[in-house]
Order: sequence, then C-alpha cells, then structure tokens
Amino acid sequence: NIQVAMTVAYDLGDDAWKQLASEALRQGNHEVVEMAYQKTKEFEKLSKTQTFLFGMYVGFMLGTVFMMVVIG
Repeated sequence: NIQVAMTVAYDLGDDAWKQLASEALRQGNHEVVEMAYQKTKEFEKLSKTQTFLFGMYVGFMLGTVFMMVVIG
C-alpha cells in the first residue's frame, strides 16, 4: 500500500523516498511521485513529471473541445 510506504519513508529517508517514487510512478499515482521527488530534491525529475502531466491535461482538454465541435 502506497500510504503505508509513505509513512515508512518518513522514517527511513531518501532511499525509501526514491523507491516510493518509482513504485508510485509505476502505479500512476502522480501526487505521491511529486511529493517523493520534492523530498529527495530531484527537481529535474519533478519538472519533467509536471510537464508531462500538464501535456496530458492539455491534450485531454483539446480532445474534449474537438469532440464537442464534431458532435455538437
């Protein structure tokens, strides 16, 4: 469980946070990934993750608008 792993990571430190980030990324839990990258000061990875998520959001919104135009 990711929530249990977060609790443990607070006690164990950076290595645990890095493992948590990897597993959260595999599971698609972007909130935990971002938190883990912040805790380990991996700002480059954090930036890439946020850029990817923003791109996905914009793509979704454009797709939604396109479908509204086509259908509506």
